[in-house]
Amino acid sequence: MVVNLGYFLYALRYDKLATLLGSDYDDSASENDADYGRRAFHCLSRVLYLIHAAFGREYDYRLVISHLVDVFDFRRTTLHIMLLCNILKDNILIVVFGSFLMKTIKAVVTGVRENTPTVKTITLKPSEPVIFKPGQWIYVFADNGRERVKRAYSIAAPPGEIKLCVKRVEGGFMSNLLCNAKKNDTLEIAGPFGAFTLGNVQSDMAFVATGTGIAPFMSMLPTLAKNDYKCKVTVIFGARTKDEILYEDEMKEFSKRMNVEFVPVLSREPAWNGEKGHVQDVIIKKLNTDCDIYVCGLMQMVTDVRKLLEEKGFDRKRIHFENYI
Repeated sequence: MVVNLGYFLYALRYDKLATLLGSDYDDSASENDADYGRRAFHCLSRVLYLIHAAFGREYDYRLVISHLVDVFDFRRTTLHIMLLCNILKDNILIVVFGSFLMKTIKAVVTGVRENTPTVKTITLKPSEPVIFKPGQWIYVFADNGRERVKRAYSIAAPPGEIKLCVKRVEGGFMSNLLCNAKKNDTLEIAGPFGAFTLGNVQSDMAFVATGTGIAPFMSMLPTLAKNDYKCKVTVIFGARTKDEILYEDEMKEFSKRMNVEFVPVLSREPAWNGEKGHVQDVIIKKLNTDCDIYVCGLMQMVTDVRKLLEEKGFDRKRIHFENYI
């Protein structure tokens, strides 16, 4: 079944339940059932939004099931989606949930670079080409002895290369596995995924990141340089101390090829002569409202930055973001 995602999203966004549910919707349902229905619609609308953002046209559900299954934690939302499918009946495909729907491939570790005492860049050579857009991410899978674990990592390299920027987390199974990886180790990966990608931008841009949230920008910046991007790119990077600054040498090289300003912002470095505090403290000082802004990092930072930008009059349609959890 092919559906017009644009129309379906419009109906969901404006809560036109009667349009979608018709006579099958039971107004006498309990408050709890109604809540399940609303949550199901919210969940599905967000999934469809991501698909629509990626493809921007009518699309066959069967070709995007693999994009659906891991957007959310379906252990929490499967009941709601099943209820929704039951309500809509013939108006929606029955979707089988499960990670087994994703195609995985092998990837060999070809290099490990220590960026900081706690962050490493892992270079991979996949068994077959991974065609991705700058800003997208992949899954890495591993068995911890009890279950098969997967974690998402943004690709920190331009198309044609696969590099992951990984921070070692105390007690974190996957981050420690990757940071301990050695040359010729084999990993299992899937992807690419994500809609945090460059549009056809012809104005100044700003990349705002904290920690390993800078990873997708290490895919975007080489692509912009290759395409001879003429406008200014301001990279605002937040860290605690000077030894946590990532990709400083690469930023210097980018600045030789195009108009890039790299602005590290440190929160716990008293002797630092540069910007101090948090990225939120610097954004308004460095940016004007006529620019496209890409924000990536921990959810709280992303939320705070979006709120600040909107309060200061930045166009919310030009604020793009990716949350790390």
